[in-house]
Amino acid sequence: MKIRNKFMNMILFVFFLNGEFIIANDVRTVELITNDIIYSTFSQKIYATVSSTDGPMGNHLVVIDPVEGIIDTSIYVGSEPNKLAISNNGQYIYISLDGAAAIRRVDLATLTAGIQFSLGIHDFYGPYYVSDMDVMPGNPSIISVSRKFSHSTAFGGVTIYENGIERPTATWYGGSNVIDFSDDSSVLYGYNNSDSGFEFNVMEVSDSGVVLISQTDDLISGYNKDIEYADGKVFSTDGGIIDPDSLVLIGQISHFVHAMTFDVENEKAFYMDVSHSSGYFYSTIRSYNISSFEYLDNVVIDSIFFSIRKKLIRWGNNGLAFANYNNIYLVRNSIVSLNVHESEILENFQLFQNYPNPFNPTTKLSYDLPEEAQVKIMIYDLMGREVRTLVNDQQSAGFKSIVWDATNNLNQPVSAGMYLYQISAGKFHQVKKMVLLK
Repeated sequence: MKIRNKFMNMILFVFFLNGEFIIANDVRTVELITNDIIYSTFSQKIYATVSSTDGPMGNHLVVIDPVEGIIDTSIYVGSEPNKLAISNNGQYIYISLDGAAAIRRVDLATLTAGIQFSLGIHDFYGPYYVSDMDVMPGNPSIISVSRKFSHSTAFGGVTIYENGIERPTATWYGGSNVIDFSDDSSVLYGYNNSDSGFEFNVMEVSDSGVVLISQTDDLISGYNKDIEYADGKVFSTDGGIIDPDSLVLIGQISHFVHAMTFDVENEKAFYMDVSHSSGYFYSTIRSYNISSFEYLDNVVIDSIFFSIRKKLIRWGNNGLAFANYNNIYLVRNSIVSLNVHESEILENFQLFQNYPNPFNPTTKLSYDLPEEAQVKIMIYDLMGREVRTLVNDQQSAGFKSIVWDATNNLNQPVSAGMYLYQISAGKFHQVKKMVLLK
């Protein structure tokens, strides 16, 4: 299987509220024609559905190690995998199959494809397809599904499936094209983003199925908008923040929002937009306090040449990820942490694999420092002879990186082959291999 990844030097700058400029730590890309991405806090992996047009990885669920920035493995799951939903215990991922008008369930512990079930057929419009879906909190075997007809946005009802078996009662009204569970497994929220009704819906889930219990206008507005429940509130990509109990708007993000994600533990909300000026494209990720909605900081990422099509997700201690049609972008940046600085959440010294590897003519070496230390990074050939001293100074704690341009200490190009690179930081020492191609 061909594994494709590359480093892209795309970061422009980071703004903090005090006006300080900080270079963003790291952005890597994984080249995949992906439809959706999701992260498991249990496996600490990102999962992506890949279109059939992406050669040997087409119609696969691809597993990505976001720290190393590489593809771990993949499994075939069915025709045209698209939407993803994950159980909150990390047991299952559900995958919509647009080519089969069905849903496939994958066991994440064994990474095996399990049951596949059809969504049924309408007497007039034909097969149902997935518009959106969400796994019931506390019950990985139950999933709510917003259905549509063919590849249109025409609403086909919200239903509940348990181990692939549809419960008898479905909601046919309200147009909840996007849905998300509350913390309470009996409460499901929905939004009509396909016609000018733009209703926000509250549904009740029971053993018999799902019913619509309230419908409110003028809380969210706009076609193709999404919603997400977090921290007792419902957030929308129109920038609105809803109290779902009182059904009132309690906040509004003023910036345009293309995608969003949340870190409840660190009390942080992230919003992303894509902008362009004179043919120049860039993306901005802004962070806000999840309770007060106070603006905190932002990072601007250069050279995103296509509009963002997929959701923004959080991963790891300081990671964000998003995707356009051709790439998954893995961002590591200190703006992700709120209550502590990045240096305070790093627990261990660590030397990462260089990127790209093999490489020609440059590669990037990254490492974590949990505390201030005297750092030395050396490159050796396989005979143990010193080739280049890249770093030899005192450094503060945090995530660090440096680029090697395949030259020696005399700035002369070195020959192709395998090299060793070693980090020494206090009592910590680690060695890894890398390959230079010419």
